[in-house]
Order: sequence, then structure tokens, then C-alpha cells
Amino acid sequence: TPSVSITSTLPSFVTASSFSPAGIAIAFTLANTSGSPTDVIMVDVVASSDTNYDDSDSSLASAADASTFCLGATDFTLPITTCVFTWNSTTISDGTKYVIVHAVNGSDYTSGASNAFMVDQTAPTGTIAITSPTPAGNFTNSLTPTLTITGTPNGGSDIVSGTISIDSSVTNFPLTFSSNTTTYSVPSGALSAGQTASVSISLTDGAGNATSSPITYSFIVDQAAPTLGSFSNIVTYTNDKTPSLSFSANDASGVGGMKLLLKCSGDSSYS
Repeated sequence: TPSVSITSTLPSFVTASSFSPAGIAIAFTLANTSGSPTDVIMVDVVASSDTNYDDSDSSLASAADASTFCLGATDFTLPITTCVFTWNSTTISDGTKYVIVHAVNGSDYTSGASNAFMVDQTAPTGTIAITSPTPAGNFTNSLTPTLTITGTPNGGSDIVSGTISIDSSVTNFPLTFSSNTTTYSVPSGALSAGQTASVSISLTDGAGNATSSPITYSFIVDQAAPTLGSFSNIVTYTNDKTPSLSFSANDASGVGGMKLLLKCSGDSSYS
């Protein structure tokens, strides 16, 4: 009975160009305990980790590579054989797949050997937000806020790197990620009071897929104090012990609160 083991290291993640058009070398060790020659080496890509030879196994190879016979029907020199297997990975969906190698000796099939890899051909997406100091919507009073960038891996492989740009002051600054998240502290001098800052990021996942277009976010640096808008119903004298006063304030980022201070005749301070 022939036996086979895969000795090559497959890529952890496969993109459209990983197998096609150049192909990838599948190295394996082949042994034949019966002493008779091995007739055929079969290499295929399947969705199941089952290594038993089965005609019902559904090949995931493209139409151009539909034959599961990677090498022709001939005898092979033992014990080491390398096969270059060309497979167009654009023909199947993302997810875990398996390269399986079988050695065939007449009607005697090895149980085979398989190596798993993941197909990921989908670009990541992501979001940007100010997380420190706590903003008011898309307003911040800080010239050096901290941004949190969260990536979404859409094909299985985590976000590994990216770049960030802020208007003309920060250009393609490199980012590194841990668990698909990273933070970036805007450096001193990059922002100015009253500025509407435009942020853009690009992300790359572990399979090499990059965002097709930059992910954008904008915020406003508001360091101006609110202004009093109106103050009405003011009279010099009144016998009303509960008078109604109207007042308002204006601020670009919204007014967080207002306080009315009163001082009666003879008081030295407002309360």
C-alpha cells in the first residue's frame, strides 16, 4: 500500500494570485511498502478534511484544472516527489479548504494527506472614532485627540496593517493592529482650533487584501466658549416673587448647560 505525507508549507491564507497562474509547489514524501511502483499521484483541492480517496469528493479546482491527476500515469522515483499544482482560487468562495495528495498503486489507494489553508479574497472594512477625550458628536475640544480604528475582516484573515492621513498634516502614517483594533494619537501641531479635520485610512488583512477605497471620517475642533444669545423679560422692579426669565446661548458643538446667577441688593456676590 502506498503512503504519502505532505512536506511543503502552504500559505495560511490564499488570494486570487496565490495559486494562479504560476501555481504552487506541493512537496510530499512518497513511500511504497509493497515494493511495487506507484502508478499515479493525485492532487486536488476540496472543502472537506477527509483524506480517504472517494470518487464522490467534489473537486474545487477550476474547469481548466478539472483533472485531479497532477502528474501523469507513470512510475515515480521514490521516496521524494514534488508536484507543481496550478489552481485558480478565484473560482470558489472564501473559507477553509484542503490540498489533498493521494498515491495510487493500481487499485490500491493511500488514505492520503491533507494540508488546510483559508481562501480570503474579500477586502476588509473599518470605522474611525474619537475615543479620548469623550467627544460631543463629531466635535472635540482637544488638539491631540485619540482615534480608535476598528477593522472588520470580511474574508477570515485579521487586519494586520494600515495607514492614516489627516488633511495635509499627516500623510500615510503606518498603523499596526492587534485583534483588528488600534489607536492613534493625533500629534501636536497637526490640528488647529476651529478646523474641520478629514481623516482617511487604508487597511490590509493577513491575506494581502486591501481596502479598495479609503475609509473616511471628519471631526471639528471646537475650543470656542459658548456665547449668550438672548436674555429677556428683564425689569428693574417687580412685585412678582417668581418672575420668568428667558435666556439662550449658542455654540457650534451644542450647549452643555446654562446657569443663572442672582444677586440681590446688599449682596456682595452672585449665587
